[in-house]
Parts: sequence; structure tokens; C-alpha cells
Amino acid sequence: MTIIDCLYGRFDPLSFVLFFGTLMLLYILWRVQKSVNQVDFVDLVLGADGKASWSKMTGIGGFFIGTWIVTYETLHDKLSDFMFLSYFAVCVGSPVAFGIINRGQGREQSKECDPNERSP
Repeated sequence: MTIIDCLYGRFDPLSFVLFFGTLMLLYILWRVQKSVNQVDFVDLVLGADGKASWSKMTGIGGFFIGTWIVTYETLHDKLSDFMFLSYFAVCVGSPVAFGIINRGQGREQSKECDPNERSP
């Protein structure tokens, strides 16, 4: 939906509701961040070194775009089972896979740096 579509009478009320709902959610999240000291949404895109992380930014961006598409398709009764399962696999499977990978890397690092181990 663009401004041109609205001007030519092709206005879609469900898209307006989705857009307005997204704006309201962003406003509520912004108010929560301002009022609660422990909440800082910048942490979603910062790496362990405190700098912006490209992988985190693309992950969050992909999550928002995917959620928008799934919600849009659901509102217009076009969501297929394959599309929902793909979205669910990416949103749930990716964090689980990263958790398993990171847990395995932590064990390898602890084996390499064992202070009790004597060198020959």
C-alpha cells in the first residue's frame, strides 16, 4: 500500500490496521524503555564488544520483516502452511541452533584453558 494507492481508491483497511498497530507497539516499547532503567533495546543490536553487530542487526531486521509478512498474509487469508512452518523454523530454530553452537564452543574453550592441567 502506497500513498498513490490511497489516492486512487485502492485503500486497504487491514493494512492500515496493521501499520497503526505496529506504530502503537513501537510507541509502547519506547515508553517502557524511557520509564524502566533495566530495559535497553539497543542491546538487541550490540555485540559482546559493545559495538553494533551486523549479524544481530540482520537477525532483528529479518525477524521484523518476516513477522510483518506473516501477519499481513494472515490478515488477508493468504498464509499457507509452508510459509508459516518456514517462519516458525527460522524464528525458533535459529536461536536454538545458535545456543547449541555456543554451548559447544564454550566447552572447547574450557578444555583449552584448563588451569589444573599440567603441561609435559
